[in-house]
Amino acid sequence: MSNILEVQEFFSEGQDREKAHVLLHISEPTSPAERERGYFFALIEVNHGYPEQIQQLQEVIDKIETIYYSPEEKNKNLLERTLQGVNRQSRHLLRYQGSEINCIVGTVANGDITLAYHGRPPAILYYQGKDHIETTPIIDSSNLPAASDEQLFSEIIEGQINPGDYIYLGTTHVADYFSIDRVGKLVESRTIKQSAAHIQKVLNDLSSDLSFGGILFHLTDKSDTPMTGVSPKNTGDSSEQSLNRMVESARSTEETLSPPLLGNVGKKMKNLWQGNKADRGEHKPVEKFQEENMNGGVETNYREREKKTGESTIGRILIMLGKGLVIILGGVLQALRGILSAIIGFFRGLFYFATNYRGERRRLLDEWKTGLNRRKKFIQTMPIISKIVLLLTLILAVSFLGSLTYLRRKEARDAEARQYLNLTQAIADKKDAAEASLVYDDKSKAAILIKEAENLLATLPQNEKTEKDKFLELQKMLAATAEKLRNIKILKPELLVDLSEKNTEAKVRSIMKIGSSLIAYGPEDNSLYVVNTVTKNVTLKKHDSIKNLYRSAVPAEEDKVVFVTKDNGVAEYNPKDDSLTAKTIAFSVAKPNIADIGIYNRKIYSLDAANRQIYKHNPTALGYDKGSAWIKSGGTDLADAVSIAVDGDVFVLKQNGAIKKYYTGAEQPFGISGLDPILNKPTIIWTGSGSDKILILEPIGKRIVALDKNGKFLAQYTAPEWQNPIGLTAADDGRTVYVLDGSKIYRVGL
Repeated sequence: MSNILEVQEFFSEGQDREKAHVLLHISEPTSPAERERGYFFALIEVNHGYPEQIQQLQEVIDKIETIYYSPEEKNKNLLERTLQGVNRQSRHLLRYQGSEINCIVGTVANGDITLAYHGRPPAILYYQGKDHIETTPIIDSSNLPAASDEQLFSEIIEGQINPGDYIYLGTTHVADYFSIDRVGKLVESRTIKQSAAHIQKVLNDLSSDLSFGGILFHLTDKSDTPMTGVSPKNTGDSSEQSLNRMVESARSTEETLSPPLLGNVGKKMKNLWQGNKADRGEHKPVEKFQEENMNGGVETNYREREKKTGESTIGRILIMLGKGLVIILGGVLQALRGILSAIIGFFRGLFYFATNYRGERRRLLDEWKTGLNRRKKFIQTMPIISKIVLLLTLILAVSFLGSLTYLRRKEARDAEARQYLNLTQAIADKKDAAEASLVYDDKSKAAILIKEAENLLATLPQNEKTEKDKFLELQKMLAATAEKLRNIKILKPELLVDLSEKNTEAKVRSIMKIGSSLIAYGPEDNSLYVVNTVTKNVTLKKHDSIKNLYRSAVPAEEDKVVFVTKDNGVAEYNPKDDSLTAKTIAFSVAKPNIADIGIYNRKIYSLDAANRQIYKHNPTALGYDKGSAWIKSGGTDLADAVSIAVDGDVFVLKQNGAIKKYYTGAEQPFGISGLDPILNKPTIIWTGSGSDKILILEPIGKRIVALDKNGKFLAQYTAPEWQNPIGLTAADDGRTVYVLDGSKIYRVGL
């Protein structure tokens, strides 16, 4: 029978997660590779935490687990290397105002245990002594330094679990109800399953605001009798010696990253202290203290309690005061009950008097008159002491009711103040978290946090001047962070030419670069405008026979410009002889609606928005063939597609700002991340085989948005000179960009 590692957990969720929130995580290995690395566990307690802080701690646990079980990682010092990376990326989790983190993460594999911790979490080793279970703390909280605000896990402890050993890990609040000795008695007399169940039941019955959690480990001895509760036999190598070696092998991850100057001296002093402790016999089992008295008898720990001789004067005074308070409160309650009964009777009588219900008015008048006379006579004949008591009772009742009203109003004001403070703190925390995400270049998460903070800011009261000032302060802070996120760059464009100086009736809508020239054109203009980018000269070429030039594309060889017309025709411009010639093309559908074209390897890719398809056309002697449907997957949504760009992959821009990506006819996953604000009716998408980015023109925002080819936001550009940017083209590397704004053409460098 081989040794078996038993693992049991207990968890009790509290009624107020803000006071104490517990994250408990145990991963049981399933595959042979995972079994070699053993169990991974994490136990985190967050006192007065924040929702985003708790969520990020859960992400830290998931990240450690993923890396630990990753088959690409080497086993040697894997947990330590993983925690080094976590420490560098999780410093901000320790800087939430007012929160406290106590946590343990670790692994158990083949009898070896490795754990790291933060704060003062209870971690106890129970091992079999000569007569009973002995205990030794794995983490000695009495000698711990203050928790670091720079590293979540600053120390790693390594050791072994011997057969018959128990290890108990718990959250700090569990110790308020289960002492070390009590847990030891449980594991000594029960199985760990029964022990964990008992602890969980007791904690659940508390109905506490706090949350509790813990883990029990037990490595069975080969001679254990299962399910009988019999304690395992003692082993040759004591568990406490194993623990000593475990503590001695503790290595600071901070020292691993940056070894201190006197690190070796500190370790030698620690080893010397451990040796002196062993010499003093502090690890020996504690024997009962016995001392013979003078008569030869044996003195025990029992002491008889002293008999009560009498109560002190102060005690009697306190008792009298307590009784007096009880009598006064009883009188106040009785008076309140009478007042309430009188009020109810008054309104009922008033109803009867006003409606004369069943002729009750006369009877009520007589009853009120008689009662008034009786009370008047009663008060007149009442002893002076009774009158004073009655007056004091009325004063106390009025004071009590006034105090209740005041306290309720004060509680309401205090609740509003706390809510306001929590709201402003939450906004500031989300702003800080967004800036931390920007540091790690996680613009997508930063955008979400900024949006959440702006939504919270919209609910912030602005009734008083201080509240308005606070609103403006937070608004300014969020705006500054949003500016960092948006990465807006103001350009100083160079005005290349103004085509209206060449033709006052110019109606160009698009431009295309070929070689050192730009071709400007439009469906409502029967002229081509050829602009030399070096000399800035403009040449007009009429094309009365070929009208409605709509979109264009240039092959990589830059030997021609291919135009598509509004009626789905095709024409080619030859820069060598400055000629524009009509070409033939056909489509596999009767009524295509070609929104744009792209060229790759001399083949035309035509975007048919109406039929939600892209056609691939091969060149022929007279133009281009009929073309075949290129998109293989059905159900592609291209109804509002406006532009296409091809560089081996095919990118399609939609009017709603979404981008579709295709490769060999199959749609690929693609999404824009980190862009704020989102695209609003963009018109042109551009990329080149020599460029590592995608450019998108958005006329409404008067901006150019740059993404990498995985959709990650890079930057956005604008210029105060732009009034209505409608056309865009660029050199193949994407560094020099030409923008058509009305009849003006600008050149900018990105």
